[in-house]
Amino acid sequence: MSRARKTRVCAAAAAFLLAACLFAPFSANAAGYSEDYGGTAAVFGKSDGTAVLFTGNENTRTDPGSLAEIMTLLLAARALTGERVTRTEYTTVTESAVAAAPGKSTEKAGLKAGEKIKVYDLMYILAVSGANDAAYALAEALEGSVEGFIGLMNDTAQSLGATNTVFTAPCETADGSAVSTARDMYLILSAASADGNFAALAGTREYSVKRTNLSPQRDFTSKLPFRNIRSDYYIEGTVFGFTSTADEHAYKAAVLVKRKGFSAIAVILGDKESEGKPQNFSVFDGVRALSDWHFLNYEVVTVLTSAQIVGTPPVKFGSGKKTISVYAREDIEYLLPAGIQLSDVTVSVIYDFPAGEETFAAPLSNGQTVGKILFIYEGELLGQTDAVIRESVAIDSLALFLTELRFWVVRSETLYLAALIAATLILYAACSVRYLMKKHRIVVFRTSAAKKIPPHKLPPDLAELMADTAPAQEPQREYRPEYAEQKTESKPEAAAELESALAAAEAVDAASETTEAVVTEDTEEFAPGWTELALPGIEPEPEEPQEKENSQRLRKLAASAKTAASLSLQKAGAAAKTAGRAARKAGFAVSRAVKRTGVLIKHAAESAADGLRFAAGKARDAARGIWNRKK
Repeated sequence: MSRARKTRVCAAAAAFLLAACLFAPFSANAAGYSEDYGGTAAVFGKSDGTAVLFTGNENTRTDPGSLAEIMTLLLAARALTGERVTRTEYTTVTESAVAAAPGKSTEKAGLKAGEKIKVYDLMYILAVSGANDAAYALAEALEGSVEGFIGLMNDTAQSLGATNTVFTAPCETADGSAVSTARDMYLILSAASADGNFAALAGTREYSVKRTNLSPQRDFTSKLPFRNIRSDYYIEGTVFGFTSTADEHAYKAAVLVKRKGFSAIAVILGDKESEGKPQNFSVFDGVRALSDWHFLNYEVVTVLTSAQIVGTPPVKFGSGKKTISVYAREDIEYLLPAGIQLSDVTVSVIYDFPAGEETFAAPLSNGQTVGKILFIYEGELLGQTDAVIRESVAIDSLALFLTELRFWVVRSETLYLAALIAATLILYAACSVRYLMKKHRIVVFRTSAAKKIPPHKLPPDLAELMADTAPAQEPQREYRPEYAEQKTESKPEAAAELESALAAAEAVDAASETTEAVVTEDTEEFAPGWTELALPGIEPEPEEPQEKENSQRLRKLAASAKTAASLSLQKAGAAAKTAGRAARKAGFAVSRAVKRTGVLIKHAAESAADGLRFAAGKARDAARGIWNRKK
């Protein structure tokens, strides 16, 4: 068997052992990996870092070799994105950059000290060929010194979570002083693949640098075997990759592959010095086996869409709402074993209820996060996302007030006792006011009796009180209308004055009637039936002697009637004045009665206020006693 054939057989056997013994969904036999391949470490997972499907010795620290150029290229891409450097900016290659670059001439781009070249060209030279002198020249162009650039590399690695990584050069080192792990390189490449400029640089297969002041045009071609369809290590769907070789065997590789709707990253860090590793073993075989096996047995599954309701937790104080619908913020996809049923994935919602509560409280706003949605498969957490609501819930102020009131009244002993005492005091004050108002009504009754108001027109309780409070010497008698005209000595002064006014008014009426009778009688005697009146402009006919005498007598009688009417009116005026004085006196009496009533009401209010203050003091003392007992 030829040597080349033996090499291929050994490589195929190594790949088969690696895939058959070590690859298992979501876990790996790290011990077997270590025993079979020494310090080899591997990680396979989605390029966005959301799922790691396979790990083996992933935290073993080793020299990353040329994979350090991934970080150098990432920093160059970010400088381009942040416009810290332009596509047309030139730099001058220094002698220190050329002298410090390690490796053989085949690992360099042939840069010369003093050569003026675009920084953009240096980025593509590094991405396509992995030239070490291009890495050093690029580091000086971006940060001014190699030392400053290395410090930026390490700071960026820490920020990405690559805590086990320490870079000592912008590319591979001659002494192997740099260290990293398979998991750290997975995290760095995952962050780099999300940068558009990095993807454009790393995905380039061929690039030409135009003639410079010291060199003719140079053409560079990628030697990555994973994208070469004629290579034995071709991987379908390879986007870009990085390798590090020693002698004739590759022992470090990182590649990004896109297939079946998802992108994944495979990283293998082999240790060429480890004992027990199969002869002619290449990590190229391991990367291909890792990728092919997982893309064959896994697929992207949409486990939840943003339109699906995952829960309806209760909400209190909501205006017209008793529950709310909860959704995922976005569609959730995971890389799962092929042919999996969605029922095998458990969707669990953990709500962010207020402390001590099992319900949400209004108000709630559209898009508000109310918890977390967890996705679990075979007992392992796939991932999580925010649980949100898609509607606003306004607060019902009345329901909130009634609930809070019931809570404080029912659950607080102090407030409950205070409310009971306050209710008792209010009842006591109401009874006191009612009693005082009864006394007030007695006074009003007595004033009304002086005005001859019939008892049957008063409320029954006042009529009863009148009977109870009447003087002992006055006999009780039934009310009769004729009694209303009688005057007694027991009437108050105001009632007597009112009687005088009524008598004066009757005198005026009698005088008016007398005058009318006299005038009517004389007129009928001397001018029966009709008395013609003299109209202006019409001369009366000559009167007969008898008629003339009657007319003179009529005028005398009219003058007498006028005099009598004048006297009657004078008497009526005097009587009216007397009635006015009586009315004023009666008004004064009513005013005094009203004032006495106001005084009584004031006394009643003061008594009620004193009672409430006394009760409040008792309630406060009781509350303090309860508080002290609780302490």
